[in-house]
Amino acid sequence: MNLGQIWPISALCILCHDADRVLPFYRDVLGFEPRRAEESFYHFARRGTATSLCLWEIGHIARHTIFRAHSEAAIPNKIILSLTMASASDVEALYRKLAAENMPLMNGPAERDIGSGFHFIDPCAVIWEVRAGAAAADAGSTAALDRITILCSDIAATQSFYEDKIKFPAGSLVDGRVTYPAIDGTALSLWDVAAASDRLGVSELLGQQDRLSAKTIMLAYSFAELETVTRLYDDLRQSGVPFDEAPAHFDWDFNAAYFCDPEGNIWELFETPSNIEQRMLPQTG
Repeated sequence: MNLGQIWPISALCILCHDADRVLPFYRDVLGFEPRRAEESFYHFARRGTATSLCLWEIGHIARHTIFRAHSEAAIPNKIILSLTMASASDVEALYRKLAAENMPLMNGPAERDIGSGFHFIDPCAVIWEVRAGAAAADAGSTAALDRITILCSDIAATQSFYEDKIKFPAGSLVDGRVTYPAIDGTALSLWDVAAASDRLGVSELLGQQDRLSAKTIMLAYSFAELETVTRLYDDLRQSGVPFDEAPAHFDWDFNAAYFCDPEGNIWELFETPSNIEQRMLPQTG
């Protein structure tokens, strides 16, 4: 099955050490509304695309799977999330809010025009790209999480994995970057870490090569039927995708299977539980 060409990415999980500690930033500063809260886990309402943002404690995952927790003392910058705002004034409002919170802003006031796009680094070492565009306005959302960019230490091997094994469509590298067509509003991009370092002006990215295998993010596909998960597991395994084990039932009451890409990023195939709506928090908006 052409997994990367058919199904949208259901969730992007930031694998943190303390979900309660970083929750206020994502909720109060970035404005993501929690929709589900479980042990060591928060699931936020979708923002204009099919992909949800989640916080999940890596220690909780490590207790139940083979994946090891990363060191909180040296978390690498492994991913860039693009947040498209409805207007330039929305971009500027978020910029000022982040400045007031003393967040690391990668485009200082002297380097940008009022309301123009910028990058910042959040408390979980995720790089965010903030810009104005039609994606959020068209979706009726104040902000759309519309692109996930994975920083790659070996772009050739990683691109080959995604295209040959997960069956993303063949892409062309442009300035060290390949971006695959968006599905339900979310695009996946691979970017050579050296090219990203040069483009963003963040030399520290090149100094973290020995830490890029740390498990700091997880991308997930959800399916209504366990049979689909099992069928994809069989197909992907035959293609050479290295699963840690066959689909299994985990303590968080999900049937799921897990594998890693060449950069050490976790991918999850899971069956959406039939009681998922009962596990959701009341909507506040």
